[in-house]
Amino acid sequence: MNPKHDLTREQNIFLARRELPHYIYNSLKLEEREVSLAEIEMILRGNNVGRVDLDVLQVILNLRRAWNFVLLNLDAELDAAFICKVNSRVFDDENLTWGKIRSAERRKPSDGYVPPELTDEEANAEIRQLFQAGGATEKAIRYFMWGCKAKLFAGGNRRTSMLCANKILIEAGEGLLTIGDAHAAEFLERRDQYFATGDASVLDQWLLEHCIRGLE
Repeated sequence: MNPKHDLTREQNIFLARRELPHYIYNSLKLEEREVSLAEIEMILRGNNVGRVDLDVLQVILNLRRAWNFVLLNLDAELDAAFICKVNSRVFDDENLTWGKIRSAERRKPSDGYVPPELTDEEANAEIRQLFQAGGATEKAIRYFMWGCKAKLFAGGNRRTSMLCANKILIEAGEGLLTIGDAHAAEFLERRDQYFATGDASVLDQWLLEHCIRGLE
């Protein structure tokens, strides 16, 4: 799998910061949350937006906090401990145990797929296997797919997996993974096929073609 973009790290960090409102908007639309791009931009500037539900507001602020953490820690090893730190920022919800693998309070998945539970050691072993071959784009897509399917946490698994995949891309200057509103329905359909069959080919090349952005 060849990369779509060839940026410097500085260019890729600039891209990530520039695209943050769109990235958050895409994430929320994928979860069918009601909020506009303009409202997200206002919230990120520190303005009050009364129409936005408090749980949506929390997701927006948590994603900004998680992005800042990732961008400040691009050289950190991507292992279970780091992923837990990302999740603790993505899914800061007092009603659930966040930032810990194998939560006993794991939510019933909306897609119906229940994965086997993993210990930290088992998760690290699977992550090492994911990263044994391929370039950064291939590893990022492979990790994102694995993280979505493994569902390590009580919540925020897709958001956490996408942020960690973007850490891989930004480190290497190979763009940004984000699933636009126009591609959301097809992503969910392909994701469910991948969960059901384990066939990565139904999703990985599609993500490369439609969901990796550069400095266009």
